[in-house]
Amino acid sequence: MRSGRRRSREESELRNRGGLHHCAGAHLSHRTVGAILLPMRFERFPNMTLPDPASVRWHGFGFRGPLNLPVRLQEKQRAGDRSTAR
Repeated sequence: MRSGRRRSREESELRNRGGLHHCAGAHLSHRTVGAILLPMRFERFPNMTLPDPASVRWHGFGFRGPLNLPVRLQEKQRAGDRSTAR
């Protein structure tokens, strides 16, 4: 149930993580994911596949990105390891 009170501009900016209250480290964290974490993931799972591209849900306009990314992982085999897909 909503109260009849209107949110101030500051409360709105904080809630939407934008404006004056935007996290100063947000850009750095996104670059870290793109430059470090994703390459590590692709190295560990070189046979990663996206079985159903239509199931990916997208969000945003200026900073558009997937809300979900259901992938199938198969870890690359190490020398002497006979494990199968996980």
